Amino acid sequence: MKRKHIGLGGIVPLFVAMATAGAALDGSFIQLHRGKADRTTEEWRTDFQHIKALGGDRVIVQWTAEEPVLYFGADTNILRGMTEVYPVLERIFEAAEAENISVVLGLQHHPEFWDQIKSRDKVIQDFFRIRKARNRQLQLVLLNNFGDRTSWTGYYLPDEIDDLTWRSPNKKKLIHGYLRAMAGILRENDPDRTIAVSSFFRGRTVPKRMAEDLMDILSDTGIDYLLVQDGVGVGDPPLAYVPLYYEVLARTWASESAAGRDLPALWGVLEAFKQTSGPDEPFTAVPAPPERLREQVEEARPFFDRLILFTFEDYLQPDLGHAATAAFESLRAITD
Repeated sequence: MKRKHIGLGGIVPLFVAMATAGAALDGSFIQLHRGKADRTTEEWRTDFQHIKALGGDRVIVQWTAEEPVLYFGADTNILRGMTEVYPVLERIFEAAEAENISVVLGLQHHPEFWDQIKSRDKVIQDFFRIRKARNRQLQLVLLNNFGDRTSWTGYYLPDEIDDLTWRSPNKKKLIHGYLRAMAGILRENDPDRTIAVSSFFRGRTVPKRMAEDLMDILSDTGIDYLLVQDGVGVGDPPLAYVPLYYEVLARTWASESAAGRDLPALWGVLEAFKQTSGPDEPFTAVPAPPERLREQVEEARPFFDRLILFTFEDYLQPDLGHAATAAFESLRAITD
């Protein structure tokens, strides 16, 4: 039985009736690390066949570089600090083109991002200036290597927008300026491919504040898609409260877009895992329980243009065992 939504009064039923009839499951993130460097084209192709079985036709490579690793073949003298090269993207593109899957390429992952953005405004400003330069350089190399690949359809900025760091007007101005500048840089060199970024929220922030802050941050940046993570994999907020955030965010977006604000389209990100590690332990997780995963889909469908899994390969690939197979089959049952 579908759970009743919590609160929001009489406006919720009206808004839900106006919402989209149901977003499609569009694809999955791919999170690269050294352990995936040896995966073959056929292994990627099998993954993409499974994603297609769920109705998806897109993968988002979360990042293509993280110092000192490049996940594609390139001259390491061009990209400073990169000393390890693995031809992963080449195999992903071969598999994607064989299976008619579109590929979105993330830029560089910075392992100190979350520490840097806690700094003083001047430090953050300098950090973003370096980020822009490094990502521009990376984009040019990606274009040189893969620019003629028609399966490459967009960029992803792996700088996630949380609901706490950017609350003050000065901080909002910093992140807004960075996103707008990055969109300008990417489009200067490649005007046709789309640009996406993601966000997440926790129970520490009320839905209205979350929605208004995101609107201020993303408005008029030129970003095409905002990918909203549901947080269910880490249990914050609990699934029972997630629809509150969806409803307020979607309503705010619809109202402000109708008033003329240039805002990105909203896509939902479904966390396909259940965290098993404690708050001070290295992150570990298992595949999401099938019933919970189905509920995530049903709660998200009315409010987003597309739904993206995080991630098929790590938590839903049937070769991972019984739990992953059960989660995969539960999704296939509702997407057939």
